[in-house]
Amino acid sequence: MQDQSQILQKEIAKLKNIITMQDAEIQSKDATIHSKDTIINSKNNYIEQLEEEIRLQLLARFGKSSEKYFNPNQPSLFNEIESDADIPEDCFEDTITIDSHKKKRGKRKPLPSFLPRKEVLHDLNDTEKYCSIHNQEMKKIGEDRSEQLDIEPEKIKVITHVRPKYSCSCCEGNIKQEPMPKQPIPGSMASSSLLAFIAVSKFVDHLPLYRLENKFSRIHVDLPRSTMARWMIRLSEILTPLYNQLSDELLDGGFIQMDETTIQVLKEEGREAHTKSYMWVRGRTEVHGPPIILFDYFPSRAGAVIKNLLGNYSGILQTDGYKPYETFANGRMITHVGCFAHARRKFWQAFKASKAKKGTYAEQGLKWFKQLYNIEAETKLMSLDEKLKHRKLKMAPVLEGMKKWLDDSIGQVPTTLKTGEAMRYLNDQWPRLEHVLEDASIPLDTNYIEGRIRPFTIGRKNWMFSDTPKGAHASAMIFSIVETAKANDLEPFAYLKEVIAKLPLCNSLDEVSELLPHNMAKKSFH
Repeated sequence: MQDQSQILQKEIAKLKNIITMQDAEIQSKDATIHSKDTIINSKNNYIEQLEEEIRLQLLARFGKSSEKYFNPNQPSLFNEIESDADIPEDCFEDTITIDSHKKKRGKRKPLPSFLPRKEVLHDLNDTEKYCSIHNQEMKKIGEDRSEQLDIEPEKIKVITHVRPKYSCSCCEGNIKQEPMPKQPIPGSMASSSLLAFIAVSKFVDHLPLYRLENKFSRIHVDLPRSTMARWMIRLSEILTPLYNQLSDELLDGGFIQMDETTIQVLKEEGREAHTKSYMWVRGRTEVHGPPIILFDYFPSRAGAVIKNLLGNYSGILQTDGYKPYETFANGRMITHVGCFAHARRKFWQAFKASKAKKGTYAEQGLKWFKQLYNIEAETKLMSLDEKLKHRKLKMAPVLEGMKKWLDDSIGQVPTTLKTGEAMRYLNDQWPRLEHVLEDASIPLDTNYIEGRIRPFTIGRKNWMFSDTPKGAHASAMIFSIVETAKANDLEPFAYLKEVIAKLPLCNSLDEVSELLPHNMAKKSFH
């Protein structure tokens, strides 16, 4: 008979084996559960990601595009997105509530003094100027004046150039004649005013050429759109010297904002008609010198385009988070500055995508941005020195708190969701955003250049595409000149008419320089 202790040891060994097997089974089940939880969480995140995309797509199509205001009391079109949203008021611009009252009509602004005036006298006849009571002539004691704005549709006339010929009766073949003055497009019937009118109609008022063709046909003028298109290409060549000087000034100025937007060009060699091409925009704000806005067409969005446009530029370059800008700036004498508006926009999209819930990270992020912009608004009337001191005193602590919040929060949200994407974008851009504490001339965002792109995007909705690359380049050239003229407070038609007439007569760069928008503005030209 075995010893009792040996039997006990064998039983203990059996129990240990059982426990070990059960532990292994438990661990296997835990691993399976963990794996399934991971899959479930991943699928839940993916579902939430898709729901966010659907909400944003519906809002983009049916909702308001403004990032400043969202009315929590207005139901969603399909009662799916924002109907139950509890939107915090402090995420948006401050509003003022006014008690109900009858709104007074504001005073009408006076009509511009430079417009020609025509007086129409509405006077009593001579018999009515006598007092019927005292039978004597009444004296004039004053008058009332009111103005109306009168418009005549485009007044069109034909200029006939007459050049008499003279010959000597004694000399055979000795004929004299005054040469034809230099014209913008020799041999064409287009005057400088007609070219300016077509350019402004298309590139300022966004009228497609076929509509202009219809307008001319109503007054029995046959002017095909193909002819006008050729004229605009020729006009872009005429304006090239102005563009070149503006580009040189911009590259020498030490501050550039840059962005790009899409354009469709139908007939481009080696590319399908639906392929995206790009209109690149460079510019500077009034703080850094006379405003300059330049458009350039390229079929690509590659970094090589940035090098082509900026060359050996040194100074401040402010852009969105598109990586090729950063790649270009690295290793050069360039201070690459980010854009708070683009970073904020990511949080705004996340806020909308999450049904605008209170207490979310997206809402918290918007509150930080609001603080920054409120502080910046306080500097509106300050000098650059005062503005920099104010930023360091008030904005620096906010940025410090914002960065700490970002560091503590960034790991709490999946990067696949809009909020996680917004946090990652802000974190990547942070070193470029902090430059606002070093130079008060740097704006918080690139809204200035985005605003200059807007006229192009409005026009694009009307004429939709360019037929050829040559047409796209011409559009970029003309947009550059008219937008720079507008930025310098010049009336585009009057400016273009003057420039188109004088450029063919210029014989030096100095003469061309006198026609630059900011130089014409100094002469109070309108």
